[in-house]
Amino acid sequence: MQNMMQLIIGCTATNLPPLRGSKLARELGVRELCMTIQDSSPERRNLIVISVGIIAFFVGEASIPADEIRLGIVSVTFSRPDALIIMLWLIFLWFLYRYWVVHRSSFGKEFPPELNSFKNSLLVRNFVESRVGQNLAIEVGEPNLKEQGLEIEWLRWREGGLEARVLERTLNRDEDGVVRGRGVVNGGSHSLVRFDGFRGWLVTLRVIAICLFSKPSFTSYVVPFCIATLAAMIGACSVAF
Repeated sequence: MQNMMQLIIGCTATNLPPLRGSKLARELGVRELCMTIQDSSPERRNLIVISVGIIAFFVGEASIPADEIRLGIVSVTFSRPDALIIMLWLIFLWFLYRYWVVHRSSFGKEFPPELNSFKNSLLVRNFVESRVGQNLAIEVGEPNLKEQGLEIEWLRWREGGLEARVLERTLNRDEDGVVRGRGVVNGGSHSLVRFDGFRGWLVTLRVIAICLFSKPSFTSYVVPFCIATLAAMIGACSVAF
């Protein structure tokens, strides 16, 4: 508990005095441990630090000594050391609340563009082509060619599943055959493709999995909640049993 309280205070304070002790102790001290947690968001950093501290405390079956405890550089004697547990949970709830208030809209802003970036992936293109019954325009074709073809305008998550909008467009290619200009075809075909059925859900799961583990929105927003939930579950189980 002593080390965990040092960890919490060390990571939320500024201008801490130098740690005392041997060189090895300094290298393994709170300052070095906190410095490894590089994060531009103090709310996310604080939540992760206290959650990891709670997990380490209960999984390691730590105990609170009923004598002098050093908090930072101040030695304090607690006659009721169990009160530190209550204070710890209050700090945890505050950090969790602050993280939710500050970042609650970030995932909704970041995840849709990340998901839409997969609209031209082979996985999505193959499924859409099977549903519309036509081939989509290739990404690189004959140079300087003006053609009409089907393209996926956007890919989004809607009503519990993936949905793609397909439009017929006029495509202008440059000397390398890459599409550089797009125009709307008057009266051209357009359709919405739902990723339903067994194959649709299989494609959805693969796209979501790739997106979650290759794009930053999942790790920067959802993972801290997962760690906090794990800490709360471990703490609750330790108290109950």
